[in-house]
Amino acid sequence: MPRQYNGRPKGSTTKRCLIKDELIKPFEIHIDESNHQFLLVDSQTQNVEGYYSQITYAIKAILKKRCVPNNGETYTLKGYVKEMSKVRDDMMDLLVPEYHNVPTTLH
Repeated sequence: MPRQYNGRPKGSTTKRCLIKDELIKPFEIHIDESNHQFLLVDSQTQNVEGYYSQITYAIKAILKKRCVPNNGETYTLKGYVKEMSKVRDDMMDLLVPEYHNVPTTLH
């Protein structure tokens, strides 16, 4: 039986870095030009952590990785909701343009 490969073939050059920012460290967001997907890449190991159809999904995945521990720690329901609220707030800070946050004063 032939070996099954997941993801992009080794040596493919259609991936390019799209976003490398202090706000999302240690991750980078790359775009795969062959299938127009966003790749979440660990900048230290260059391992692909996930494939996403929209950049907002990749950013949400980064924020979840930061807020939700993967070390076996257990949350209460209230604690989990609180952490996911932080994810939502962080996403708003990253994705909502500044001009939407400017208070308007009408006289």
